[in-house]
Amino acid sequence: MKRVLNIRFWSLLATMPVILAAPAQALAQAQVEPAPVETRPKEPRRGFSMSADAGFAFRQVYGVPIYAGEFELAFGGAFKSVSVYGTFGVLYGQTSAGLTTTRLGIGSNVLFPISNRVRLGVEPRSTILFIQRVTQDNSIGGIGFGMYAAGTFDIVDLDPWVLYAGVRLGADAYLGAEPLALLWGGTLSLGARY
Repeated sequence: MKRVLNIRFWSLLATMPVILAAPAQALAQAQVEPAPVETRPKEPRRGFSMSADAGFAFRQVYGVPIYAGEFELAFGGAFKSVSVYGTFGVLYGQTSAGLTTTRLGIGSNVLFPISNRVRLGVEPRSTILFIQRVTQDNSIGGIGFGMYAAGTFDIVDLDPWVLYAGVRLGADAYLGAEPLALLWGGTLSLGARY
């Protein structure tokens, strides 16, 4: 009896590597590499496009800082290598002395896609500036022309809408003022584009 148990023990011990290796071989056979999925970058949207953005703006004229909010609405078209918009914008805020400042602008926006998420371009515009007077009820200001460099970074793609962060830097020149009034600065904004 002892000899039978001894033989069974040694035969069981001899088959242990085979018993232990079987699940490992089955697991290795079950792990099949998935077929590669071909992903192509998303094509830029083409055709009618519009956007709206709002943000914090800082401007300065004759050394006087202006803190404001800026809103811009744009309608136009997106093509393969460029987007072209007509724009209308409002800047509303105060000088550091508390004088109400308003700037209305109309112009264009030309953006070039640098990557799937980044667009860089220019924004020429015509503007009207109003700054409240301290001594009278009316405003001072004038008609000007400006040029801004613009950039956007797409944060979230909510097909067909895109949420983006934007920056604009540039200046408006008001030609009737003596000396030349240069309203310069920038805007950090958040927006949505269709």
